[in-house]
Order: sequence, then C-alpha cells, then structure tokens
Amino acid sequence: RHGDWTDLSGNHFFPSAWTKYVNLGDAFRIMDGHRGRVIHHTEVTIMIGVDWALNKKRRRSPGEVPEWVTDERNSSDFNAFIVAALTEDGLLFILDVVNERVKMEDKAPLLAELCRKYVPWIVGVDDDMLAEALVLDCRRQKGIPELRILPIGNKDKLLRATAAIIRGEQNKQIYLPTPIAGNDYAWTEDFCDQLASFTGQQDEHDDMVDALGILG
Repeated sequence: RHGDWTDLSGNHFFPSAWTKYVNLGDAFRIMDGHRGRVIHHTEVTIMIGVDWALNKKRRRSPGEVPEWVTDERNSSDFNAFIVAALTEDGLLFILDVVNERVKMEDKAPLLAELCRKYVPWIVGVDDDMLAEALVLDCRRQKGIPELRILPIGNKDKLLRATAAIIRGEQNKQIYLPTPIAGNDYAWTEDFCDQLASFTGQQDEHDDMVDALGILG
C-alpha cells in the first residue's frame, strides 16, 4: 500500500524504520541514542548516484543496430539521481532524489544542475553502454566532476543493491529528511515505496534502487 512500506512484499530495505535528520542550513541534526548530535556540512562528503534510463527501439530487420530511444514519451524507464551526504563514521543522509524521464540530450545538463546545487565530490554511475556514451556529454558541462564508473553492469539487480540493503537494515545507517517549512521533501514517498517493494526479480521500476546501490 502506498505509504505503508513495511507491509509490501519483498521488502529488503524497511525504510519506515529509518531515522530522520534535520537540515539546519549549515549542519545536520540527528539523535544519537538519547542525545542530539550536530554534524556540520563541512564534515560530510557529498555524492551523487546516477542510474541512466537505457531503452532500445525494436529492430526493424535482422542484423540492424537498434537506435537509442531519445524521446521520453517512448521510454518506460526513469532516470534516477540520488544526492547524499556521507559522514566520517559511515552515516548516509539522503538529501535529494530526482526520478523522471529525460531526453538523451537533457541527461548531462540535469546532472550539471544538481552538481551546481550540491557540489559533489563524487558522481557514481554504472558501466553500461549509455554511461560510456554520456561521459563526453558530462565533460562538456561545467560543474560535473569526473564520473566514477563502477563495474557493476553485469551483476544482477539484487547483488548490485546488496551494500545499500545491508546499510538500510542497520536502521541507523541511512537517514531521511524531516520536512521543514518551505521544503516538504515530496520525493520521499515514491522513493521509499520503490525501496520497500524491491525484490530484485524483474521489478517494474528499480531505478532509484540502482542509484542508491551505487552509493552503497
């Protein structure tokens, strides 16, 4: 059921049990046991995990090379961008999630926009064919650091998500934002719904899971 994540079958992440953080503007506040803890923005590493949508048109004849689908109206897959802050002791604060269909020529500019906003040290992508094609596009955009291409393209979905699943099962390893005035973090509902229903077995949508798995 939408919003009731722990009741969904195949739940690997249990996001309803995740702790919340409060963004104070220049620091994050969390509860550490019964005591509050403040972590300044200068003490974390900003990362972005990216899962590009990869679709092919149907071949018209045997041996014909398929074309990439570049019109988002013809694509059923979503691109996922997850922005997170990693603390020195391994806590992961989810800062922002963008999950939408994007034309081929708009993928790198969208990533550049996020990079200008959050200034990440690391942008991680998997090593599929589309990632290789987009490396040059990303180099043309100001603000995007050199992409860190991870050799995970041939691994099955569940294995790719294992590091994030283990972190999520720790309950106090992944933190979601607490809504504040002026920012209700509307993306959290769809983000948590997808994580909670992820099985790794031909899920209809798993793009945000893939992006989180890249962050580990």
